[in-house]
Amino acid sequence: MYGHHHYAVASMLPVSLGTLFTVGWVFMAVVTVVFLIASLGQLVRPVRGAKP
Repeated sequence: MYGHHHYAVASMLPVSLGTLFTVGWVFMAVVTVVFLIASLGQLVRPVRGAKP
């Protein structure tokens, strides 16, 4: 029973690492998109304000 549980944990390790890697990439992508949207908003806002 203990051996089987240990095997299950060991077999889940690569999956958890892959999940963490994927989550890391998604987090970076979200941060990049938010940063780009914020930058575009900063650039567009004065132009909108200048136009009547």
